[in-house]
Amino acid sequence: MLAADPAASIASIAAEAGVDRRTVYRRFASREELLAAIHLSRLEAIENAIEDARLREAPVAVALHRYVENIITVNRTWPVDLTRMLADDAVRERRDRSVQEVDTFLHRATDEGLLRPDQP
Repeated sequence: MLAADPAASIASIAAEAGVDRRTVYRRFASREELLAAIHLSRLEAIENAIEDARLREAPVAVALHRYVENIITVNRTWPVDLTRMLADDAVRERRDRSVQEVDTFLHRATDEGLLRPDQP
């Protein structure tokens, strides 16, 4: 819901989930706390996708295939606004580590000839 409408109310989110808004507020004290939990869940899913792909250990073609499948699933499961997600310094630092891990892998893929060096 928040991907489609970032201004969706807690009441509408609760209704979509089939629970009362008080149930949501028992778990999350505020809308910001709910958003933070969503962002952290997405970040954890990204980290798990990278880890599962074994970007450092697996053969490049296998790792690339696994990473692409995994990250597509993450993006479909957690289609949240990355700009808001990255406003938090700790979240941004964790995300930057993930980006660095993928960048390192892409350099390995280029060095091994799977990706062309003349393409961005």
